[in-house]
Amino acid sequence: MEHLIDLIRKSFDLDFDIDRDTPLISSGLIDSLRVSLLLTVLEREYGKTISTRDVGTDNFDTPGQIEKFLNKL
Repeated sequence: MEHLIDLIRKSFDLDFDIDRDTPLISSGLIDSLRVSLLLTVLEREYGKTISTRDVGTDNFDTPGQIEKFLNKL
């Protein structure tokens, strides 16, 4: 989990701490245009293909949800 959080913080140049329950998309920390960047970073880092159709604030908004999503792929 810490690796995922660090990856998100570095990819989006966040200068504050986030945790597993920090909302990223619904809070506006990562806007809809930058979701594609997040997917690219995650695909490269984890070697998985992520469809934008499968991504939403109900299952891909917090680092905890993202980790769970990645584990299902």
